[in-house]
Amino acid sequence: MNAPRVSVIIPTLNSGRYVGAAIDSVLKQSVPVCEILVVDGGSTDGTQNLVREKSELVRVLPQEGRGRAGARNTGFRRTAGDFIALLDSDDLWVADKLAAQLIFLGEHPEVEFVFGDMANFSGGESGDLPEILDEKVHDYLRHNPVNPARMLECLLKVNFIPTSSVLFKKSCLQSVGLMNEEFIHCEDYEYWLRFAENSRMGFVARMLVRRRLHGSNAMNDAYVQNCEATLKLLKCLGQKDGLSTEAGRTLLHRIASVQYDLASDLIKRRRFKDAATQLGDLRSEDLNGSLILRLKVLLKYVAASCLG
Repeated sequence: MNAPRVSVIIPTLNSGRYVGAAIDSVLKQSVPVCEILVVDGGSTDGTQNLVREKSELVRVLPQEGRGRAGARNTGFRRTAGDFIALLDSDDLWVADKLAAQLIFLGEHPEVEFVFGDMANFSGGESGDLPEILDEKVHDYLRHNPVNPARMLECLLKVNFIPTSSVLFKKSCLQSVGLMNEEFIHCEDYEYWLRFAENSRMGFVARMLVRRRLHGSNAMNDAYVQNCEATLKLLKCLGQKDGLSTEAGRTLLHRIASVQYDLASDLIKRRRFKDAATQLGDLRSEDLNGSLILRLKVLLKYVAASCLG
């Protein structure tokens, strides 16, 4: 049996400070990859020369699309492998990340998309404790690791799939397609939701990747834009047919939750009129919370309306 051919896609833009370590974490894998596609958005810090010196497996590609979605789409179009693995330029794979995923796929050949846990680290910290965004969802995945029936419903609650942990069969591109470049934020979340609808997914219950925390992380200064993109995505999904009753209910609760969080942040930024608009759109039956929460929404709405 031929060894699996894995293509790795790493988007970069002035990532010279970190991308070398990211590539090293690929080269140190117990399972070798067939290529590392570094998709560069026009770096001016020497990133391209640095990565070329790392290995003959590295190919530098100029970015052909918009944002991170455009960078990964460039890689998708040029991959030679049978499997595609994603890695952000400031993240690190654990040494046996690919081996664990390929063993999982060998045991479950029906699975097309597999991901695992992620830990955060900064400075000299090792980052060995997984980041768990929702305990109930994580517990469900541990007990239902192969194509969970409620995967879409779980994803509607929270985006728990770390991008740098993802490995999927290239053949999935025929059914799922490329990333949506209209989403500058939440492009990964939009993609996972499509995978949940169109492919069989699996979860490796172990830490596969370490995410580096630093001052220039993509989402550090983009909370409002991220919330707005999430709302756009979820509202579009709500217009589709075929959602189960429970998934539909979960979707409405998530929309309300994001609107509340966005409004709270807008108030802190003194954007009172925008905050009042978000709070005014909330329906009490979608809040899925206590009377105290509903009262807080009302009070914030009144305050934002008066100040706006």
